[in-house]
Amino acid sequence: MEEIESIKKKRKNVFEQLKIQEKKLKKLEEKKQKEISQTILKSFSFLQEEEIFLQFVSEIEKENSNFLNKIESYFLNELKAATLEQESKK
Repeated sequence: MEEIESIKKKRKNVFEQLKIQEKKLKKLEEKKQKEISQTILKSFSFLQEEEIFLQFVSEIEKENSNFLNKIESYFLNELKAATLEQESKK
């Protein structure tokens, strides 16, 4: 009878250990899933920042191009005016 009780206790102890290990495994899985989620969110954040930066650079390039076009137009108009003035003096 004592032998049966001993076997039952060992069996119960094994099942308890299995439950404990199962809980630990679930906690580890949750922790890993959380880390993966955070990594994904950081990646998206980086991509959003990069996209914003690229949009900013694109806007600066447009403004720079517009500015250079205005300068070019101004000089061309000045050259035309100077040319017309010289021709009118002849």
